[in-house]
Amino acid sequence: MIFIHITNDDLTVHRISAANFTHIRTFNTNESLERIFDDRQDWQGYNVNIFARSRHYPYSAVVDDVLVGVDVEACKAIFEHGNMSYKFVVLPHYSSLDHIMLRKAVDELLDSAFIHVIAGRVGTASPYGQTVVVRDTDGVCLMVPRRHQRNFIYHLVHPFELDTWMVVAFVLVLDMILGVCFPIAFPHNLIMILLFGDSLADHEQTRWTRFYCFTCTVLLFLLSEAYLAKAIIYMTMTRYAPDMKTIAEFVASDFPILIDTGVMSSFNESETMSKLLSKTVEDPNFYFHMDSSVYAYMVACGLGRRLVDRQVIDNYIKHGREGKRRFYLVKERIMWYYHDMVVQYQFMYYARFREMVEWLGDAGLWDKWINDLHENEERYSQYELRDEDDILFLEDLAAVWYLVLVGWTISGMTILLEMAWNYFKRNYKKCGQCLMLS
Repeated sequence: MIFIHITNDDLTVHRISAANFTHIRTFNTNESLERIFDDRQDWQGYNVNIFARSRHYPYSAVVDDVLVGVDVEACKAIFEHGNMSYKFVVLPHYSSLDHIMLRKAVDELLDSAFIHVIAGRVGTASPYGQTVVVRDTDGVCLMVPRRHQRNFIYHLVHPFELDTWMVVAFVLVLDMILGVCFPIAFPHNLIMILLFGDSLADHEQTRWTRFYCFTCTVLLFLLSEAYLAKAIIYMTMTRYAPDMKTIAEFVASDFPILIDTGVMSSFNESETMSKLLSKTVEDPNFYFHMDSSVYAYMVACGLGRRLVDRQVIDNYIKHGREGKRRFYLVKERIMWYYHDMVVQYQFMYYARFREMVEWLGDAGLWDKWINDLHENEERYSQYELRDEDDILFLEDLAAVWYLVLVGWTISGMTILLEMAWNYFKRNYKKCGQCLMLS
């Protein structure tokens, strides 16, 4: 609410500051309404006290003596944008309170006007504050088992797309056609020259052969280097099928969803949910089969992350770095949870605060902050598995020998085909001469 007074004597407009009711700002009558009602300058330098919980990760928590969390980052962004000074008030003894006592303590802080904003998602509204609905970082996620390890043929073929393989096949077919149709311009086997080089000096080759082989050598060199690099990466890192990222991908898969009896009725009847529920299997004795890759599960995202981390730790303890991560969470949520941040009822910055919270959501900053927190967690985790590492181990260099073996196989088959072709031509000429003599 903004109070404006217009005097007739000096033709000036007086507006009470939204940040300080004792401060009055004066404007000329020719000022625009936009400038008169703009209260952003009123808040510059205003001191804001923000209550933050010390053990409410990932919203607000003290980690290594540093206050972190998505609500902490949101408050920093909002009040720094308004050129306001802010202070986080962390009361450690509040973390040991139960929900009812915490609500009572928070109400007392808001009633005293000592605290302007409650960060960390208290969970319910307060009679001494106004709520700002915030999309939670948590929700309902799909926990899906990782697919079986890709086979050897997949790793050999996958580095190139189909159109690239068609280009390679076209070059090989063109080599054969040129050698057969233009034997004078291309007297030697072009495939053998491109694969293994030519023992003849350049001046002993025809001009067309030198020009064509140079062009194909440059092209195949670039393709072979790219293929070798990607093939090694796929053989050492992509040991599983790519993780599904969307619900549509999961719906198209063949994984059933195991749920407890009666859970179906608690979900909404959207089109996406109906597709998911068609894949569900109810089990009255429901539990998470973390050692099996048969079922997927619908879980709260926070619980799903803890289950996945627990499974990784168990595998690490049993098998060391040779353990496997059996499950992952689909990035797209089935549904989101919503919680409230509370703003003190006399704090007139409420409207702008609520608007900026919406802007942060539209800009995707909530998701960025939660992803940054999870990445920091994983970075400091001591349970690193080999199948998720980006380091090329010595034993993984066996993949290079697989590629060499494939090259030897192709060259051997090419030699056999050439010998068979030459044998066929000799016999064909002999048969032709015998027929002419007879």
